[in-house]
Amino acid sequence: MQKVLFCDNDATIRIIAKNAIEGHWLGDVKVHLAANGTEALKIATRELPDLIILDVIMPGLDGVQTLKKLREQGAKAPVVFVTAKEDVSELNTFQHLNVSGILKKPFLPRNLLEECSKVLDKK
Repeated sequence: MQKVLFCDNDATIRIIAKNAIEGHWLGDVKVHLAANGTEALKIATRELPDLIILDVIMPGLDGVQTLKKLREQGAKAPVVFVTAKEDVSELNTFQHLNVSGILKKPFLPRNLLEECSKVLDKK
């Protein structure tokens, strides 16, 4: 079973993501949810996810800070950012952080699944 860590401060988005991902892979994928970067770090250490999806804008540790801390802790899982940001220069900065994908909000569940499939179907 593969594991996905989905981190977003919006509870509704977390539930939609969990239902979409687990429903699509029907038991072959377990989604762990985090409401902030601090929770994501704890879950990532404990669960060793195969894919990490981080919201960029969160209170406390934002997505970029969380990614940096994950890498400092030795996490090797691919990361996809979820962001409402439209600024092209900022989106390019995310690419330089070696992320596997960037999903713009609001997103459709099928777009989330496409991003997940790029990583999970390769494993």
